[in-house]
Amino acid sequence: MHGLTGCPQPSSQRIAAGDAWLAELLPRLTAMLSYRAGETLIVVTWDEGNGKETNGTDCTLPSAYTTEASCQIPTIVVSPYLSAGSVDNTDHNLYGLLGDVEDILGYPRLGRAVGQPSLRSGLGF
Repeated sequence: MHGLTGCPQPSSQRIAAGDAWLAELLPRLTAMLSYRAGETLIVVTWDEGNGKETNGTDCTLPSAYTTEASCQIPTIVVSPYLSAGSVDNTDHNLYGLLGDVEDILGYPRLGRAVGQPSLRSGLGF
């Protein structure tokens, strides 16, 4: 969807191409035995918001989250243990998502993941 060097689609088709790729991948992931057994969590997230951020903005600061639209990053969590349509309206960031992965794998939270809120409590996984 970025259109970096090597992406074959013109800019007008990049989002559609990303959507098509994800639409093909997700059914394969949810069909895996490990997913159906509850051993696989699927997280789809973007690495930026609207692309109109101020350089150097720290999106972990609540003041930046409310003033910088680019700090508002969509994240979708797919699990057979989540109720359809579950929403966690707590402010989260990518450091918290990293912390969730560290938690799930049994590792300690490191660096900026320490102290960040978890999606696990809000979504119940």
